[in-house]
Amino acid sequence: MASASATSVQSQSSLPQNTCTVPLLGVRGPGGVQLVTSPVHSESVEKVLSHDVENCRLTCFSRSGHQFVMGDGTKVQVYCCNTRHVLYEINKRKICAIKYSPNDTYLLLFEPFSAVPGEEEPPNLFIYKSDTGELVGQYVQKRQADWCDQLIYEKLNF
Repeated sequence: MASASATSVQSQSSLPQNTCTVPLLGVRGPGGVQLVTSPVHSESVEKVLSHDVENCRLTCFSRSGHQFVMGDGTKVQVYCCNTRHVLYEINKRKICAIKYSPNDTYLLLFEPFSAVPGEEEPPNLFIYKSDTGELVGQYVQKRQADWCDQLIYEKLNF
């Protein structure tokens, strides 16, 4: 019996990091943000991560489901869905949209465009490596309507 348990742990640890082994659901309510899970053949629901954040503005799962992003108005936190730990934080206050690139290589953050007349337009679209949080690019994008699709499909090949 003990060896079966050890095998199970070994097989889970050998999975690629971008594979989520447990299905998760992000729930945003008056008490904050919670990640909940339920075993496949069970009627019970288990709360695996809870944040008492009243000012949660945005949440997003990566396309493959291995990362969960939460923005609270002062920073963006990226969580690993397998470990439920913070991978990294990005200090951005005005983020109004979050999206992953089609293959989850990059995390894109969008702030509303604002400029002061006579000054250079500040970048408001930021691209980070999704696994490390390293900033790899920043651009000026004036319109929010198609901010991500235009960037992904016309300017960048990732």
